[in-house]
Amino acid sequence: VAGVAFSPDGELLASAAADKSVKLWDVAKRSKIRAWSGKQGAAYSVCFSPDGKRLAFSSDRNGLWNIWVMNVDGSKPAQVSKETRWFVNSPTWAPDGLSIYARKHFVKQRSLGSGEIWQFHVSGGDGLQVWALTLAATLVAAELLYWLVEWPALRLYAARRRSSRST
Repeated sequence: VAGVAFSPDGELLASAAADKSVKLWDVAKRSKIRAWSGKQGAAYSVCFSPDGKRLAFSSDRNGLWNIWVMNVDGSKPAQVSKETRWFVNSPTWAPDGLSIYARKHFVKQRSLGSGEIWQFHVSGGDGLQVWALTLAATLVAAELLYWLVEWPALRLYAARRRSSRST
């Protein structure tokens, strides 16, 4: 498993893996609801849209890492970023659900890569560079973007777990 994310309500968990699978799990039942395999290429960095109806993930489906979205039921997969030279990954939805922020990075001779934060409209397009980063800042920014989106869902899940144990 390369990436996991809770839905905004904390009821679902999405996972993405290098084995070319994206899976959706029911948290309370601890069971798999559905899985998609192969079509999207290897998948990483999955996240739910703010309304919980769509997933964004990075995939090498077309040969280079780009951002893709699909409905939670697996329908309507669409490529958002259309990069042909650099990797685009670590998607994070904007609160309004209309755009996705992601890291576009380049790698030279076995380095971890440095790069930029870009904003992409969910319908696709060239995107807009938001921030150019050094390697250290890239790693910090990617973690910060992750925690800004995931931390509220993790707190909600933890609160639900505590309240269900006390009843």
